Amino acid sequence: AERLISRRGVDNTSLMDIALKTKLSRGTLYYYFPTKQDLLLAVTDRHMDAVTADFVRLIRDRSLSDPRAILQQLFEMVLTDKMRGGVHAHLMQEAARGTRAVRKRVAMRYRAWSVLIVKEFQRLDIKRKRKEKAAFILSVIDGLVIRQFLFGANARKGSYPAFIAKGLLDRSAPRVSAARPPMSTA
Repeated sequence: AERLISRRGVDNTSLMDIALKTKLSRGTLYYYFPTKQDLLLAVTDRHMDAVTADFVRLIRDRSLSDPRAILQQLFEMVLTDKMRGGVHAHLMQEAARGTRAVRKRVAMRYRAWSVLIVKEFQRLDIKRKRKEKAAFILSVIDGLVIRQFLFGANARKGSYPAFIAKGLLDRSAPRVSAARPPMSTA
């Protein structure tokens, strides 16, 4: 189901297509998934569980202690799995166009991902605007997924994951503006 949805989209994938591809009888498939929405919710849960597991594994990888390296790995992870990116893009489309159950499940996971990112920022001693940065990272991930979906392998070209990661981090020293000499009153 994930492969078909990734390639064709939700609207162009039927339960019959899935039954044929998996060589299941229609009755067996309908026993487990009486409606297409039931199957879509199972795909949503499975996809979001897999993404969450990868994200948690990346965060727990203590060989990555530099925040830039962690973010770059996260962004590159998003760009390397074309099927996962396709599924994610189509699930976002379903959520955006109003499939309430999908929207609710996706929103719940995004809130959980935001909490994970904020906790990781705390561990890395990133102090300022953690929630805003977490929201931005999730937006960047969605943008990378759409880019991957639209441009395929060409989406992986360029150094923007490192550029974005660098731009998100606190500067080590406060910004100092050039001091202007006091204006003369004479």
